[in-house]
Amino acid sequence: MEATTGALPRVDFSLLSFTFQPVLYTPSGSSGRLLLPMVRLQWWVSPNLALLGGLGGAVAESEVVQLTQVGFRYLPEAVTLGPFTPEFLFVQQRLDGLREYTLKWNHFQWGYGIQSGPWSGTISVALMYQRSFPKSMAKLTPSVTTLILSAGYDILWGVRLSSRLVWNPQVTSAGVQLSLAL
Repeated sequence: MEATTGALPRVDFSLLSFTFQPVLYTPSGSSGRLLLPMVRLQWWVSPNLALLGGLGGAVAESEVVQLTQVGFRYLPEAVTLGPFTPEFLFVQQRLDGLREYTLKWNHFQWGYGIQSGPWSGTISVALMYQRSFPKSMAKLTPSVTTLILSAGYDILWGVRLSSRLVWNPQVTSAGVQLSLAL
């Protein structure tokens, strides 16, 4: 399951943005991946602080699977490097409804982004601290350091199509998302 987001939009005078991200997951005992569409919300409460939330769901193989997210995004101008803008993300996510386990993870991400005309790019390092609650054993708590590369293109004012590559020694994943700033 890969639910790591790519770069989120930052449009001047836009307080709210929605992001659609198709998340793929594999149920226990299944050989195929299933689609779990997710909608993320970003609300700017100040010029450099946004609250994040997200909700996704799917029904497959008699399982109702739900993915939830809550967190915040902080843009500290004090550590800007030339045209590169820093950002910190603190997010907690939870996956419920799978037969074998419940999954909860904390995600801390630090990165730098750049905007040049309609193009944008971000490079980030993320630490993910995961807690699995299997139905038949004690909880598992691995942590993973991950590299995230993201590129985006502003199709129209306030509409961004982004792609991202997520890499760590255990998994490589890629994906796309569509964001709308209101």
